[in-house]
Order: sequence, then C-alpha cells, then structure tokens
Amino acid sequence: MDPGMWAALVQLYDNLPDYMRTFAIPLRDSHMPKLQSIPCTARFSMITVLEAPACRNLCDDNIANLKELSSLAALDASGTRLTSHGIKALAFTMHDDIGPWGLRVLDLRECAGITTDVYALLSKFPLLTVVDLRGTKCSRRIPPPPGFSVKGHPLFFHPTRLSDSLARLQEANPSMYSSPNPFTLLVNTLDHPRRPAAEGLLSHDNTVVTIANNDL
Repeated sequence: MDPGMWAALVQLYDNLPDYMRTFAIPLRDSHMPKLQSIPCTARFSMITVLEAPACRNLCDDNIANLKELSSLAALDASGTRLTSHGIKALAFTMHDDIGPWGLRVLDLRECAGITTDVYALLSKFPLLTVVDLRGTKCSRRIPPPPGFSVKGHPLFFHPTRLSDSLARLQEANPSMYSSPNPFTLLVNTLDHPRRPAAEGLLSHDNTVVTIANNDL
C-alpha cells in the first residue's frame, strides 16, 4: 500500500483490521518527512520504531540525522559502532519540536563504545524508560542516574521486540500516547529493494539489490 494512502486511512477510519496498525517503511522513503509531520491528537497517535541492530551505517557521525524522526519511540542500535558521544549528539538535537522527544526504549546492547559516560545523557530524553546496556563498557560499580535501576523486568529487553516492549509500557501507563491505540511506522531498512530490470535492459545502474535488515 502507498504510505500516503495508509496514513490517510488510519487517520480517517476506526476499527481497521489489526494488520494495518503497523506499516513497514524504509528510512529514506520519500513519504517519511510528511509522515513524521502528522500531528497526534486525542483520536490519533503515530509512533516510529527503528530496528537497526548491527547496522554498519549507523555511527556517531550520522546519528544526529535521526532528529527528523520526531515520533521515534523505540530504537534498537545494538551491536553498532555508536559510542557515548553519539548518544550525546542525538540528545542535543532536541529543541522546540525537533528531535526524538518521545523516545521511550533504547537498546544499546553490545555497543563496545558505550561507557558509563552515557549515564549523564539518559535524563536528556525526558520519556526514556527502558535502556539495555548489556555487553557495553558500563560499570555496575557506578550507580545509574536518578530514576533508573540496574534491574528491570526481562520482558522489556531483548529478545523481546521493541514494539512488544512499548506495548507493555502502555499497559502500565494507558495514557502514555495522545490516543489509546497508536499506529506504528516500522523502520528496518534504509532503502526500498530495487526491482529487477526488464529483460535485455539490465545494466550496472539497475542491477537488483536486496537490502537486509542489518544493512540499514
């Protein structure tokens, strides 16, 4: 389905089938800027879930670009090259209506560049509730910042999917979104796969490329 058509339908109609509650879309889809600008109301909420585990393209130099995802609610950046400096860069993108103000779940498992320095940055994300720091260089000898605990219910963490973690948070806090039934943009690729070229017209510029999840 065309992303614009999906966005129109979910804003206009109630009681849509469950499969329409989540829409998979690449990060660089041309519709993304307009989708991120849709306002949330008492009748409609849209959130973005970004799954980028072991993504080779996500690093300190470009994570600030995620500021365009104003509805970002959960980010899986596990196994990436991100360091605490990258989390700082993302935190400092937030001003006015720009940046991931609504980030609630952050997975940084196995990010070797994440140190205890990240503790001072967690409070920069006002709604952040679940942070996975397993396999990082964060020391258990240093207590987490106020409001955070070194223990948490395992059902909030990997291998639980980000969307399921958000659903459990909503069960505990039914009013966490502007409306009780949010719709989700699921981002786990960078671009759309290229379509096969017509027979006899195959060239270097239109060779078929498949983008795997870990190529985001």
